[in-house]
Amino acid sequence: MAGFPGDVSYNAVWSGEKLLLNSWVTINNRSGKGFDNVNLKLIAGDVNQIRDRYYDKAGYGRNAMMESDVAMAAPSFEEKAFHDFHMYTLDQKVSFANNQTKQMELYPMQEVIANAVYEISPLLRGGVNSIIRFVNTENQGLGKPLPKGTIKVYKADSDANLEFIGEDSINHTSLNEEVNVTTGRAFDLVASTQVRNQKSVSNRVSEREIHLVLKNNSKEAKKINVVHQLSGNAKIVYSDLRYALDPQKNKVTYQVDLAPNAESTFFFRERTEW
Repeated sequence: MAGFPGDVSYNAVWSGEKLLLNSWVTINNRSGKGFDNVNLKLIAGDVNQIRDRYYDKAGYGRNAMMESDVAMAAPSFEEKAFHDFHMYTLDQKVSFANNQTKQMELYPMQEVIANAVYEISPLLRGGVNSIIRFVNTENQGLGKPLPKGTIKVYKADSDANLEFIGEDSINHTSLNEEVNVTTGRAFDLVASTQVRNQKSVSNRVSEREIHLVLKNNSKEAKKINVVHQLSGNAKIVYSDLRYALDPQKNKVTYQVDLAPNAESTFFFRERTEW
């Protein structure tokens, strides 16, 4: 936003089954002048912008619109679809001094049903991702368009104090879409990958084996999703374990159950033709 840079942030408390989700909008008035008793409208979405002299000099952003008016009550945002985006109108007049920052609640607290997921992509560097996953629907406790922003996640300790367990960014998320919040790498889950027996079967066919070792060094049973992205002309021709294939995304997923202090090894053979 030119003149009125702003950010959306989410704070969440994770119970292991549900997220208590708060959302906030932070507006920074850097336009060079103050505004008294104005209507505030925010537009969420990837809006194309061409900055010109009028907007640079006036200090207005195309994602934040302000209209002068008389003060009213009821501080809350009302959301509606607007063109190909979503508009959030503050149901309260607000004033901004120059260089002032204000934070306002976007939505009331939501209790969202979610799942804890452990996931690894075998050919990408990094450990086993710890993910909180939910679908943006009313049945799951949400069902609201979510502007992109940063989400910070906390969890109550045995002494009832909230402890920070990670943060991630989310994109603009419409209704019925999946949201994945990666809080970090699971400390007690270890994965290693080796590519072996790469060979050319013919001038137009090659094969390789992908070997994995998964370890659960914790005291609880865990399930790890191994997600492998196939290229457009690749397929699995042998696998030690069953897997699920998503034909639209050309992606295979293994779900590997691990007992406490246990490990699992397996491999699959991938063939590429061109």
